[in-house]
Amino acid sequence: MSFCAARKPGALFVRLSQDTLADAALPDWLSDDLKKAKIEPARIVFQVREESAAQQIKEAVALHKALAERGFRFALEGFGVGRDTEQLLNHLKPDFVKIRGALMQGLSADQGKQARVKAMVELARKCKAITIGERVQDANTMAVLWQLGVEFIQGYFVNAPEEVVLG
Repeated sequence: MSFCAARKPGALFVRLSQDTLADAALPDWLSDDLKKAKIEPARIVFQVREESAAQQIKEAVALHKALAERGFRFALEGFGVGRDTEQLLNHLKPDFVKIRGALMQGLSADQGKQARVKAMVELARKCKAITIGERVQDANTMAVLWQLGVEFIQGYFVNAPEEVVLG
């Protein structure tokens, strides 16, 4: 949270576990604690794995709605593995879609993966979601993602991830 408290530009992405999807008290607790810390909710993006959201769609939609009402943003992480990805996007309407990192391996030489990523970008755009390529490790992958319309990237090519566990 020191990132947000220091007023640095950008957003902080916070991964939520599958168990938190059904925690009705979570949005109020988060909102109260962040207000006390004087952190703007719009700077925090809560992310949920695609598989978790698909398994608990009602809970994921309710959580997203509750978080959005408090000014937080929402991301679907690991996107591109499920069978009903379009349906999931239409129900959740996330602010961000993080395209599955496994698709980045060998992307610059794999036309099939490129077509899949392009289709995901188009689906995300229909829902007005911003796309992020996960696990980008080289300039070639970044260039291909840019050509496919992916708006942001994350991965070792940019910076090693930092993990902070809040207890």
